[in-house]
Amino acid sequence: MRPIEGKAIAALVLGLFSPVGALYYGVPGIVLGSLAVLLGLQARRRIKESAGVLGGGGIAMAGWIAGVCGIVAGLLWAAFLLALFMAMGGGAGGGGKG
Repeated sequence: MRPIEGKAIAALVLGLFSPVGALYYGVPGIVLGSLAVLLGLQARRRIKESAGVLGGGGIAMAGWIAGVCGIVAGLLWAAFLLALFMAMGGGAGGGGKG
């Protein structure tokens, strides 16, 4: 059995936490997702360069995909919260009691 690349596991863990982190104003999801994508790509590269010595290519890809989902969810949630804030009159010059 081939050893699994450690960055692949890290990418999967961060990728799975990124959509959950997106629920907290979007920012943690974007950060965790970005780290998952970065680690997933690095792990895939190291696995290919190892010529079959290292395993975990599927795990790295799953982490990469989950990270992308977390980034998208975080961006959408942050945009929604910003639009909601602006609609409630929290923006500059909003509310206008004279």
